[in-house]
Amino acid sequence: MYRQLGGSAVLLLLVTSAISHVVGPSRGTLAVHSESGSPSTSSTESSAVEADEHTCYVFEALRLYAGIVRSPSKPAASPLNESLPSSLTCSPLTLAATFPSGIPQIDTKESQVLIATVPDPLQSSEALQFDRDIAALQEAASTAGYDFQRISTPWQASDLSDPKDFKDAREVERYRQSFGDEPGAILFRKRTRADRVRLDDADSLLLLVLVPESPIYGLNLTAGREALDAVRTLLSQGFRTTPAGAPEDASRIRWIGPSYSASAPGLRTLEQETQPHLSFDVLSGTVSTNSATAFLVKLDQDGRWASAGGGTQTTLTELDQSALCWFLGQTSRPGMHSDEPVVVLQEDETAYGGNISDPTIPTNPCSPFTNLVRRFTFPRGISHVRRLYGSTLKSTAASQPEEEESSKTNGTVSLSFRDELKDPLDEVPEFAPQSPVSNESVLAAIASSIKHLHARAIVIRTSDPLDQLFLARYFRQECPDSRLVLFNAERLLTRLRGDFNLDGTLIVTRFPLFQNSYLQTPFRGESRHSLSFTNSREEAIFLAALLQIKPGDLPLRQSPFGHQHFAMAPWIGVASGGDFWPVAYFGKDPVGQNTKAPGNVLLLTDTPPEPLPVLWTLVTLATLGFSVVHFLCFLAAMPLHTKLRHSRMAWARKIALHKMLSYYLSPPSATCEQSRLFTGQCWWLLNISTQLVLVLSYLLFPALAYQAKVQNVTSVLAGIQHFPMQTTMFAGFTLIVLMSQFCMAGTLFLLLSRRCKQLGKGFFNRFEGFLLPCISLLWVLLSLTLFCLQLADKQTGFAFASRSLHLSSGVCPILPLLLVSVGFLIAAVVNLNALSMAVTRNPALPLIHWPYLDLASWQIRLTGFTELWYGLPGMDGKLLAAVVFLVCLLLHPQKLFATFDTPYIGWLYTFNFVLSIWTVLWLWVRFTRIWGVLRGGLDSLEGSPLRFAFSRLPSIFSVDPIWSYSGLRRVVTLPMRWFEYLKVAPPVADEKQSILTDNLHELRTILQEMRDAQWLDNRTYCTFSHKQNEYAIQLSEVPAIRASWERGGPDCSISGASTCKPEKSEEGENKEAHCPQSRADIPSPCGTVFGPDNCLVEIGNEFIAMRVGAYVRYVTLQMKNLMTFMSLGFLLTLLAAISYPFDRPQIIAWAATLTLAALLFTVGTVLAQMDRDAILSRMSNSTPGQVRYMAFVKHMLAVGGLPIVTVLATLFPAIGSYLFSWAAPILESLH
Repeated sequence: MYRQLGGSAVLLLLVTSAISHVVGPSRGTLAVHSESGSPSTSSTESSAVEADEHTCYVFEALRLYAGIVRSPSKPAASPLNESLPSSLTCSPLTLAATFPSGIPQIDTKESQVLIATVPDPLQSSEALQFDRDIAALQEAASTAGYDFQRISTPWQASDLSDPKDFKDAREVERYRQSFGDEPGAILFRKRTRADRVRLDDADSLLLLVLVPESPIYGLNLTAGREALDAVRTLLSQGFRTTPAGAPEDASRIRWIGPSYSASAPGLRTLEQETQPHLSFDVLSGTVSTNSATAFLVKLDQDGRWASAGGGTQTTLTELDQSALCWFLGQTSRPGMHSDEPVVVLQEDETAYGGNISDPTIPTNPCSPFTNLVRRFTFPRGISHVRRLYGSTLKSTAASQPEEEESSKTNGTVSLSFRDELKDPLDEVPEFAPQSPVSNESVLAAIASSIKHLHARAIVIRTSDPLDQLFLARYFRQECPDSRLVLFNAERLLTRLRGDFNLDGTLIVTRFPLFQNSYLQTPFRGESRHSLSFTNSREEAIFLAALLQIKPGDLPLRQSPFGHQHFAMAPWIGVASGGDFWPVAYFGKDPVGQNTKAPGNVLLLTDTPPEPLPVLWTLVTLATLGFSVVHFLCFLAAMPLHTKLRHSRMAWARKIALHKMLSYYLSPPSATCEQSRLFTGQCWWLLNISTQLVLVLSYLLFPALAYQAKVQNVTSVLAGIQHFPMQTTMFAGFTLIVLMSQFCMAGTLFLLLSRRCKQLGKGFFNRFEGFLLPCISLLWVLLSLTLFCLQLADKQTGFAFASRSLHLSSGVCPILPLLLVSVGFLIAAVVNLNALSMAVTRNPALPLIHWPYLDLASWQIRLTGFTELWYGLPGMDGKLLAAVVFLVCLLLHPQKLFATFDTPYIGWLYTFNFVLSIWTVLWLWVRFTRIWGVLRGGLDSLEGSPLRFAFSRLPSIFSVDPIWSYSGLRRVVTLPMRWFEYLKVAPPVADEKQSILTDNLHELRTILQEMRDAQWLDNRTYCTFSHKQNEYAIQLSEVPAIRASWERGGPDCSISGASTCKPEKSEEGENKEAHCPQSRADIPSPCGTVFGPDNCLVEIGNEFIAMRVGAYVRYVTLQMKNLMTFMSLGFLLTLLAAISYPFDRPQIIAWAATLTLAALLFTVGTVLAQMDRDAILSRMSNSTPGQVRYMAFVKHMLAVGGLPIVTVLATLFPAIGSYLFSWAAPILESLH
C-alpha cells in the first residue's frame, strides 16, 4: 500500500510518526544516500519503512557482501513488470538496479542457491523454533564446507515489542503482516583450502533464501512467490541449485523443508503457479504426518531425490503413525500388559494435530492395537494457560515478578514459558480473560479421564516445544503413574530436570540426541563431526539441509553399533540424569556398503564406543574384593582349617583362630546338639555365594555384551583381540572369581543337602532337605536365564547393556538388582550373626524350679524365634505367606515393577522385590514375636520375689548399652562381672570352689582369644555360662532362699540389721539401714559365714537374677540385630524401587510409605513397651511405666531416619533435590 504513495504521503507519514510513533518500534527515518556516498538531493528524507518495503533482502545480502552502496532509485516500469499479476520486489529489474555492472567478486557458476523454510518469527509464536532452525542451517552449511557471512531479513526482534496504544497496536500488526510476507536470506562463502588459494579467483557462495511458514496457516505464499522470483533471477545469472561438478537442471529448485505439515499444500500451489513450469526437489526434516508426506511425494516425482535404495525420500523423520505403531508394538510384546490403553494428546488448530491416520482402520499397521489407543484433543491456545504459571511452572502469575527478580539477583538462568507474541497473527484471538482458566479446566478433565482409564502411557503430540514441556510437566504431576511419550527429543526436558522431574519420559524418534553422537562426513575430510542439537527437529533439519546442499549419491545411514550400516530407523530413548539414554533400536537387516565408494556415505552414529565408567569400575572392584575374601574365608574354615590350625607358621595358626571364621566353621560331628544351627549357617553362606554370583553376573555380562556388540565380536578369540585392555582384564579376573563362587556354592549345596537330611526322617524333613538347597540353585538359574534373555533381545539388548554400565544415570537397569542383592547380603550377614551369637554368646537360662516360673518353656519359645534360619514356626509362617500372597494379588507386582524393557527383566524385578519384601517382613514378624514372648516371661518375673533382686543389679547388666551404643560388639566386661558375682555369692556345699577354678580358666581363655582377635570358641563360652547357671540352680534350692520365695515380699530385712549393705555408695554418701534399691557395683563381700542376716538371700537372689538378666540381655541383642536389618533392608529395597523409572512410581511410593508406617509403628510400640516394662526398668534404674522420650526419639531416628528421608524425597521431589544436591557433583565426576 505504501508503494503507491507520493512524496506528500511520505512527508505526512514522517510528521505523523514523529507525533504518535506511527512508524512502529525500531523503524525510524534515515537519510538514504546515493551510490556515490553523498546525501540525496531530494527535499525530503525517504522513510526507512518505505525503503525497506522496496528492498529485496535476497539481493540485499549479495549487495552487502559485495560492499555496494544502496541506490535510492526504484526500478522503472517495464512491460515485464506490467505483465506480472502483482508487482514483485525480487525481480530481474531489481537485481539489475542493484548491480548495474553485474555481481562483482562472485563466481556465479560455482555458487548455489536454495530455498529453506523457517518458522515465521513475526506472525506466529514460533520464535524459539526460528532460532533453532537458523542454527541448524548454519551448522549444515559449515559441515558442507561454507563459512557464514551474513543474514539479511526484514524481520527484527524489536518488531515484537509491545505497542503503546491502540493505534500503535494496529500499525504494529500491519507492519508484521507487511514484513512477514517477505523472504530473507543467509549467505555463506565456500571455504578454500590453503594449497588452493588464488588471489584472482572469485568467491563461491551458498545462498539460502528463507521463506516463513507457520504450523497453522502453512507456507507464506507471498514470501514464497518472492523467493521463487529471486531464485529464478539468480539462476538466470549463472547460479546453480547443485554443487559444482554435479548435473544441473535449471528448471528444478531445491527446497530445504517444509518443517510443518500445513505447508505441503502451499508448495503445490506455488508449483502450479510457476510459469514456465518449475519442478521442486523437496526434502523435509520434520514433516511426520501421512497426508503432508503424500502431498510431497505427489508434488513432482521427477524432482525428487532418490535414495540409494531406490525409494523416494521426502522427509527424514519417522511418520507419527509409524512411531506410534513402533511404541505400541514394543509395549504390547508378550507379558507387557497390553490390556492397559495408551492415550494420545494432540492439538486442535494445526494440520499436525489433526493429520494423523486413525490407527484402528484395517489397512493401518497399528490395527491390531485397536483397543489400545484413546485420543484426546487439547486447545493449541494452551500457550495462554502457560502464562498463568511462573517461569518454573510452579507458581501463579501473581508471583512472576518476584520469580524474575529472584532469578536476576541469584544469577541463575530461568526459562520463561511465555511467548513474545501474546496474540500471534496466525491464531484465533482470545477475547475473554477467563479463557485460559477455561482451557486449564479442559486439561484437568483430560487428566481425570486418563486416571480413570489407568492409561499406561500418554503420547504428547505438539508442534510447539514450550507446549510440549508444559503438558509433560502438567500430566506428570496429575498422572504420575502414566508414562510420558514424546516423538521429539528435547534438550530442555533434561536441562530443567531439577524443576520438572521428567526423568523416565520416553522418546520415539530417529534422532534421539544420545551422548557423544557424531556424523561421519567424507566430503569434509574429517572422520567425525560431533552433533549437539537442542532437539530432534534441529538435527533433522540439519541433515535435510546437508543432503540438499550436497545432493550427490550420498545416502544417509545409521551405525548404532559395530561397523554395520542400517537404513534410518527409529530409536526409543529415555530421559534421565540430564541426558537421553537408549532403550530400543528398530533397525532391521544391515545395509551393504557400496563397493565402488565404500566411504561415500553420511554415517550417523548415535551410540559411539566409550570406556568403562569410573563408578562401574569401583563397584566391580569392591564386589571382586568381597568375593575373594568370602572365598578365602571359606577355604580357611572348611577344607584347610585343620591344616592351618596345626601349621608351624604363626600367621597360619592365627588365621585358623580368627573370629571372622566363626561364620564359616562347622562342628566336627554332624550329630552334635547344635547341628540345626550349623545347617542354618550353611544355608545363609550359600545365599551369600549365590548373591555374589548374581552381582558379578549383573556387572560383567552387560559389559561383555556391550563390547561384543560395539566391536562386532562373535568369538572369544576375537574378543581377546579387539576388546579394550581394561575390559579384558576385568572380564578375565571376574570370570575366575565367578567360577570360584560357583564351586563354593556347589560345595555348600551338597553340604546343606546332607545336613538337612540328617535333621530327621519325617516326610517334611526329607522334603526340607531336598527343597531348601534347591531354592538357591533355582534362584540363580532363573535370574541368570531372565537376565541373559534380556541381553540377547534383538531390539533392546544392546541398549540395556549400554545403560547397565552407567550406574548413576538414573536409568541403569541393574542398579535395582544390585541394591536388592546388597539387601540379601545384609540379611545373610545379620542371620549369620544371629546364628553365631546363638552358638558363641548364648548364656542360656538357669532352669530353676518354681511353680510360678516356667523358664524352660519360655526359653524354648524364645529359642524358636531367635535361632530361626528360615520360615516361621507354627501358624506365623502360614499367616505371613497368606498376607504376602494376598498383597501380590491386589497390587499385581508384575505390573507395579514393569518397565519399558522386555517382560524378562520385568519378571526378574518382580521376583527380587517380592523376595526382598518377604525377607523384611519375615524379620519384622520375628522381631515382634520375640518381644511378645519375652514380655510374657518378664511379666512372670515381675510377679515373683526376684523382682527386688533385679532392682539391685548394677547398671553394667542393663539392656541400655545394647540400644544406646555398640551393643553388637563383643564385650568381655560381662563375663568378668559374672565371675566377680560368683566369687561373692554364698557357697553351696563344696561346689563353689571347683566352679570358681573352672570359670577362672575359661575366663582367661576368653580374654586371650579376644585380645588376639581370635574366634571365640563356643565351647569355652558356653561351658562358662553353663557352670554359672548350674550354680544359680543350686542357689535356688537353698532353704533360706526358697523360704523367702514362699514368703513373698522383699527378700531383705527392713527392720533388722543387715551387714550386706555397703557402708558408702559410689558418691560416698551414708545409706540408711533398709533394703537397698540399686547397687552401683558388685555387692561387697560379707565375710566367710553366710546366713539369713548376712546377705545369703539378697546376694543369692541377685546372682540368680543376674543370670536371668544375662539371657534377657542376649535376647534383646538378637532383637537389635533384627531391627538393624529391618532398617537397612527396607532402606535398600526402597532405594531399589526409586532408583529406576518403573511404570507405577506413585503406587510404589505410597506402598512404601504404608509399609514404613507399619514398621515404625511396630518398632515404636515395642521400644515404648520395653521402656515401660517393670523388669527392664529395674535393670536400667529407670521409672517403671514411663517412657524416656529423648532416648525413645533417638532410637526411632536411628531405625527410621534414613527410610523416612528417602520416602519424603520420593513423594516430594523438591525435598529430594534439596537434600541430595550435595551428591550430584560426586555422581557427575564418576559418571
